[in-house]
Amino acid sequence: MDTNQPQGNYYIIADHLRTAIFALADGAHFEPKGRGYILKKLVKRATLIGYFLNFSADDLLLFSKKIIEINSSFYPHLREKENLIMENLVQEINYTLKFITNSTHKIDHYCQGKPINTVIPAEKVFFWYDTAGIPLELIEYHLKQKEYSFSPAEFNQLLTAQKQRGKEDRASKKIAVF
Repeated sequence: MDTNQPQGNYYIIADHLRTAIFALADGAHFEPKGRGYILKKLVKRATLIGYFLNFSADDLLLFSKKIIEINSSFYPHLREKENLIMENLVQEINYTLKFITNSTHKIDHYCQGKPINTVIPAEKVFFWYDTAGIPLELIEYHLKQKEYSFSPAEFNQLLTAQKQRGKEDRASKKIAVF
């Protein structure tokens, strides 16, 4: 994530929040599957970028209110459903910020007592990414802030191997259709 290019990041935040707002107004919900999952991912990404830019939950919610205000003259149903939209966004943004905080605490706990400029094993970074679900951008950003690093090449080898295992597992479970 390039925090030196904030204008592009602002557009990403605005586009992701606008998409979520319109979908919520049209009856979608944050869910673990289907379009609700996509909405969760959009808000998670907007919140993560906001975190990198030091935005609070309140900042993201103010952006959301402004998006509703600007677009409601053309789409009046946004104003009619504003309370429902904002309630859902508050919950999802706060959930994501809590996840980010917990994730950075996990990383800090692991790094505690290690000297600055320590290279964190790629296996540990991969565990955080693959098992704990911590976005790689957050891991990279947080490690850099704490003056730690890891080997991206080793991480990519682990990721490639994991993808191959998944592919083989799916292939072995295919049932012949007659």
